[in-house]
Amino acid sequence: MIGLSPYHYSRSNKPVANGYAFATSDGLTTPSLDVFKETLSDYYFKLYNDIRVDNIIDNNFDNTLQHWIDQDIFLYNVALTCGSTPKRDLLKWREFSTEVIKLLNQELNATIFVFMGKEAQYFNQFVDDNKNHIINCYHPAADRYSNKPLFRKQNIFKQINKIKYRIDETKINWISNDEASLFTKSQ
Repeated sequence: MIGLSPYHYSRSNKPVANGYAFATSDGLTTPSLDVFKETLSDYYFKLYNDIRVDNIIDNNFDNTLQHWIDQDIFLYNVALTCGSTPKRDLLKWREFSTEVIKLLNQELNATIFVFMGKEAQYFNQFVDDNKNHIINCYHPAADRYSNKPLFRKQNIFKQINKIKYRIDETKINWISNDEASLFTKSQ
């Protein structure tokens, strides 16, 4: 999953960014993570026979995204630092990030690249869609800034799992190792 830049702010003197795109220090949240949770609620609501899933998501979602990382999801920002001028930071890292994406494309096959937001989508030109998969979508924070469900309507988690299942007949567990039991207990 490829995003734009780290969160540049802190809460209660704790840094929000933890080095992985979209992830935060334990217990902290951001507009993007809130939208991820809402989108996952939509996804699991449909998947598990329309049960009420909001509390399950809220109580089991890890904002550090370590669970995703443990399933080989690479969380990368195309700008690795952020300051008062995000466009300048993006330009500063563009050459480096281009080489990272090219190397990943060269070394990996049947990999799903998810480019979140227009700035990240610039880099999809360096991915060979004959050997890898490309998903372009809105950045999750777009939902907050536009007050429209732009990211949510794209069903990214469902798209990723459909492709992943075609590749190796497995799916990403977006919430926990034993997420099916989380939902069956609540029925």
